[in-house]
Amino acid sequence: MKAILKDAVKVIQKESNSIENYKISFDILLKAHKPFKTSAHFIVLLPNGCRWVQRYEIIFTVPPVDDKIEIVSEMNKAASARFKLANRNKNHAKFKAYFAPSSSA
Repeated sequence: MKAILKDAVKVIQKESNSIENYKISFDILLKAHKPFKTSAHFIVLLPNGCRWVQRYEIIFTVPPVDDKIEIVSEMNKAASARFKLANRNKNHAKFKAYFAPSSSA
C-alpha cells in the first residue's frame, strides 16, 4: 500500500511558507489509478523542534466516464472507426466499452 500511496499523493510545499503567524501552506496533489481506501499521517517538522501530526483518511473512488466516442453512419451502410487506447503507465488497466442507452444497437 505504501508504494501505491507514494505514487498517488504528492505534497508540494509552497515557497511563501513562513512560520510567522503559525501558518504554513502545502499543495497536495492526488492522482490514483485505481480505487482504494487507506489512512496516512501528514507530519510537519519545523527547525525549532515543533512537530505537527495530522491523521487523514484517504479514499479514492472510481472516476466518472470521461470519454465518449460517437460513430454515425447512414442507414444500411457499414461504418467503422479505428482508434488507439493508451494507458498512462505500463500496468494493465481494465477497459469497458458499451452502447449508450440512446443508441440503436
